[in-house]
Amino acid sequence: MSLKLLGLAAIGGMALTWAPAASSAIVTTVNIGETQSDLNGGTVEFKLVNPNPLPGLDYMGPIKAEFSHVFDFSDTPSVTQDFTDYFTFRVPANGTGSGSFSANGSSILDSLTFSDISGQVTFNNGSTTYEIPIFAGTLGKLEGVPITLGVLNTLKISGVAHGQAFYNGSASFTPTAAVPEAGTWTMMLIGFGALGGALRARRRKNIEAHNDSFALS
Repeated sequence: MSLKLLGLAAIGGMALTWAPAASSAIVTTVNIGETQSDLNGGTVEFKLVNPNPLPGLDYMGPIKAEFSHVFDFSDTPSVTQDFTDYFTFRVPANGTGSGSFSANGSSILDSLTFSDISGQVTFNNGSTTYEIPIFAGTLGKLEGVPITLGVLNTLKISGVAHGQAFYNGSASFTPTAAVPEAGTWTMMLIGFGALGGALRARRRKNIEAHNDSFALS
């Protein structure tokens, strides 16, 4: 998605209240590593920053990604448009995620609006949905979210776009340190015991050799 996953901050300008709303909402789903059009002139991207290219299941992390949506209603400047974006990903190990989110436009004519109703930005890790209320100029955080191997995770961002506004954010995944299995612990202990025995035997041999040398002199 603080993939610690998603810390979320939103700074959204207010869309013009008198502007007529478009008849249908933009709904876009983007998987990690993809860039595509929102079919209204805008671009939605969920790119992998580290590693590159997209890791296989043998890669254990950490993983960093960036997501964004740049809107383009330059041909219809008086129109506002509802949108809902889904950013989806899977990770190759158990761990936690963290991230950040911001939204803005260059002016009131190029703006994004997020209502203060919970659920405008949510993150689902396959079993739990975390709702992040968005307030203009207020930082929201979502950290230490558990991420599970192979499970589909979904970041959902919805609001109202006007003009040529944009939002962007980043997400990172940190795998949990592997804990040795019981059999591994046993082998490690046997190995340490054998090493200790070898060191003691060597020390005994050195002492005996020293004593023999002393007696001969």
